Amino acid sequence: MDTGIAAIERCAYCREYVPITVLPVGPEDGPISAEVAVCEACRTDGR
Repeated sequence: MDTGIAAIERCAYCREYVPITVLPVGPEDGPISAEVAVCEACRTDGR
């Protein structure tokens, strides 16, 4: 899977513009109903 920068979008939480990369999703992640952009800072702060 290509994990390079795919686009630049706004983070769903802080609304800052961030580069978007594709992340693999496994069965332990459960069902997925939508895609949202989340910056690294928001993704790692436990939201």
